[in-house]
Amino acid sequence: MTTTAPLTIKMHGRDNVAIVANNGGLPAGTELVDAFATGVVLKDRVPQGHKVALVDLPAGAAVLRYGIPIGHTLQAVPDGSWASGVRSTTLARGVDTSPPAARAAAAARSAA
Repeated sequence: MTTTAPLTIKMHGRDNVAIVANNGGLPAGTELVDAFATGVVLKDRVPQGHKVALVDLPAGAAVLRYGIPIGHTLQAVPDGSWASGVRSTTLARGVDTSPPAARAAAAARSAA
């Protein structure tokens, strides 16, 4: 267990992952105590700056950060697990993941 309070960052209410902010990461067995992750216990050591699943994510599920998909799981990722590149993939470059209102505004500007 860590002696420092676990620090994670969740950008949007819809997010199903959070970023570990502790210097050096967090060890397996750490219980998250943030308002959005209370009760989630880390199943893996999660390095600083990496994603941890806040809920069980089945294979093929969208990984949500900023309230939008940033990738998909390659295999099931249980809550409290490190959502690493082995378990999930990011969306390809050039894929528009901006919010629908921003896409509509861009389309209207290009149509004018």
